Amino acid sequence: MDGLSLRLKDGRSILYQDAQGITRFMDPSVSLPGRSAGLIDREAFLELLQRDGLVAIWTVAGEKNAYGDTNSDGFGGRFTFTRLFYSDGNELCALDRLGEYHEPSAQQLAAFLGTATQEQRATDRVNNITELSDKFDDPDF
Repeated sequence: MDGLSLRLKDGRSILYQDAQGITRFMDPSVSLPGRSAGLIDREAFLELLQRDGLVAIWTVAGEKNAYGDTNSDGFGGRFTFTRLFYSDGNELCALDRLGEYHEPSAQQLAAFLGTATQEQRATDRVNNITELSDKFDDPDF
């Protein structure tokens, strides 16, 4: 906010204005339905980056998981990803997406696919409870 000489408009909204009273940064979710997001005046932001010799960097990360209907219905795996974006003048550039797949155990996959036996499901529940109990016994947990 200092680099753009912005000040908070008032104490009720997330609107930052310049000396001329023009809103240059805002979070519309404060007064409108929707997710929180920081929106900045593009030209003012790009001018700041160029003037101060800066580069903007964004990290986008996420994951996709496959679970059964309940905790005892197994796990089908997890895919996690991260991608970096950066500014280069007026352009937005992206690096390659980094992804990793986390495979389920044979028991988790069998339960997820509905091929696990009642005995396997019972054993998995006991193992999960034992693992959780061991964690609570760990003083560093």
